[in-house]
Amino acid sequence: MILDIPLTIREDLFGILRIYLSEPRKFSEEEMDLLIAIADVCACAIDKARLIEEIQSRYDHLALQTEKLSALGRMAAGIAHEINNPLGGILLFSSNMRKKVPDEGKIFRKFKPVFKCLILGSEIEFPELKPALLMRIRYFYL
Repeated sequence: MILDIPLTIREDLFGILRIYLSEPRKFSEEEMDLLIAIADVCACAIDKARLIEEIQSRYDHLALQTEKLSALGRMAAGIAHEINNPLGGILLFSSNMRKKVPDEGKIFRKFKPVFKCLILGSEIEFPELKPALLMRIRYFYL
């Protein structure tokens, strides 16, 4: 004798619990209720295992994305550092030049865009600078 009990979750059939018996017999209502309860518990366990696998897959995907973004951040920091190294020298040279060049001279007018870019770069690269210090830098260069 074969007894098939449906495995359902929220009215969706997704499997069958098949029980083989050596000889035919009649089941009481209590035995059938117990078999249905066992089938419901099995269905819940299978569904929970499926959900755990799905969550693990999502977690793995998010961990991979996080690692990619972390690597991108490290790369961006490295690039910013490589750009800042020559800018530091340019800033040093331009500040020395600014001290030696008169405000209204031809040289000052030609280098004024360089000074503006250096100021803008300082504001972007060092947002923690005090506003008073930035005002002093602006006044000195511009």
